Amino acid sequence: MVYLGDMHAAAGDEAAAHDTLHRALDILDRLGHPDAGRLSP
Repeated sequence: MVYLGDMHAAAGDEAAAHDTLHRALDILDRLGHPDAGRLSP
């Protein structure tokens, strides 16, 4: 989902990028995945 958020941003759809990245962060946080820190605001 992180790359999907990046693709939305590259296409100029900032709202979709924001929503997608927040969903990805939520999933990574729930899993305790170390990449969650990379997405944190």
